[in-house]
Amino acid sequence: MERIIIKDFGPIEYIDMPLDKQFNVIIGEQATGKSTIVKWINYFSKIAFDFQRVFFSMLKPGIQLDVDKVLHLAEEYGVKRVYDYFGASFFEDTTVVRYYFYDNYYAEVFQENGITKLLYSGELEKSLKKVIQEMFVIVGNYSGNVQALVSLQGQIFYKWNEVFCENWVVFLPAGRSNVITSITPELDVNISEISQDVCIQQFITDVKLYKNIYVTGYFQQFLKKHFESSDKYYREFQELEQLQMKVLNGKYLMQDGNDYIELTNKKLVPMIFASSGQQETVWVMNILGMKAYENLSSVQSGVLIIEEPEAHLHPQWIFEPVNTGLDWNASLAAQSSVGKNLVSKYS
Repeated sequence: MERIIIKDFGPIEYIDMPLDKQFNVIIGEQATGKSTIVKWINYFSKIAFDFQRVFFSMLKPGIQLDVDKVLHLAEEYGVKRVYDYFGASFFEDTTVVRYYFYDNYYAEVFQENGITKLLYSGELEKSLKKVIQEMFVIVGNYSGNVQALVSLQGQIFYKWNEVFCENWVVFLPAGRSNVITSITPELDVNISEISQDVCIQQFITDVKLYKNIYVTGYFQQFLKKHFESSDKYYREFQELEQLQMKVLNGKYLMQDGNDYIELTNKKLVPMIFASSGQQETVWVMNILGMKAYENLSSVQSGVLIIEEPEAHLHPQWIFEPVNTGLDWNASLAAQSSVGKNLVSKYS
């Protein structure tokens, strides 16, 4: 992530915002466009996943693999996601939203004759076509068994993210504590019934996934197996765990399908009776821990977006994760109070 430009979209008249690769804070009054900015960053950071989804959907007997077809389907899917994120009411004929991944590699959403379109810069499209061609070769060597499929998925994931340089993205939305306490790994819920907001739906999906990982204890086993206590990365991970203990005054546990905070005195407090600060903060800290684990396991980096971090998250703790030394390629926070480079129609 390098830069985002938004023109005539929702409350934003114009913004040209450089993005630091380590940490960004957006401050503004209510309804001035803070959430709009971070949702657009979230949207563009997931374009690599659009290509992965389209490519895998085409790996079926009888489907002819074609470079232009992959590009076209990914663009169609990208436009659909725009409406999933924002609906149609904020668009104007003059709307332009451009996101620079790096250098002249950018993607742009704009309106033309009332139709929303997604465009890639010449440099980005050239690289995408090259990667698609390379993946056709990889797919041609696919033998069809499960082990080969896992290997194929890994190679394709790596290839896409070679282009976009953003391997994962997590959006921690405002109002987190309103939905967290009702989510359990075994609970088969229709996420769309909980919220129509796509960012909240993604957050619920992440929490359900990570709760399962916490139940199995998989990442703790991974750390013990692969890292010695003297290892630099293991020490940094432990540093983050210690930060979690400080922020929560305890740690998260799941037992018999129920959520608890284990206090520093080892007493278990059911999550529904934990403090509002603990309920609001627990999955911020847990997801940071899981992303640290992923960094250690596959040297990935990505985009972390925290909306309204000041909600039960003391300013001291907002900056601490970045100071642990772990490779947060980009951490972004949106707070409630306007940056001088943001021109809002409603300010």
